[in-house]
Amino acid sequence: MTLVKSTPQQKGHVLQGAISAVIVAVAVLSIGYYYAPFSVPEMPTVFDRLVFTLRCLLFEVLTLIAAVQLVARTRFQSVAIDPTAKGAQAATELPQRIVQNTLEQLLVSVMVKLVLASYLTQDGMKFIPLLTLLFVVGRITFCVGYFISPLRRAFGFALTTLPLILSAATCIFFTMTRGISHELSTK
Repeated sequence: MTLVKSTPQQKGHVLQGAISAVIVAVAVLSIGYYYAPFSVPEMPTVFDRLVFTLRCLLFEVLTLIAAVQLVARTRFQSVAIDPTAKGAQAATELPQRIVQNTLEQLLVSVMVKLVLASYLTQDGMKFIPLLTLLFVVGRITFCVGYFISPLRRAFGFALTTLPLILSAATCIFFTMTRGISHELSTK
């Protein structure tokens, strides 16, 4: 199989989207943490922080539900209403790719945010809804960008993925410095 290389123009589009996403993510996390007009409830235990995080994750799950509905609507409005019909797979290819990528991102997000919440302090818990906001906006812009042009999905992909990578790195750091049994009962 021969690999067809991307063009410098294609790489430029993707890099522009990724760099823009980094700027937006840093701005949202920084400004949101210090200046956002919301506060998180008191969460004195790991259990409280995990429940709060699960409730925030519901908004991320809604992006997967919306993506699945996009496939269903595409099927209903096209030849793909009969999935065995000629051209049915092509009609739903793009929405199915969006579902697949959203499912993959959601799985990572759930795991990383739950681990992160187990280590964060009360003040640090403000990052959970901010990270959720980035995920949701990232998924929406990924979907819209993909429909405009596959190269335009880069901003949404990066806005979803880069905060997850940063969060995973933070979890690894906390695990190495605080230990895997941090705040667990020894009874």
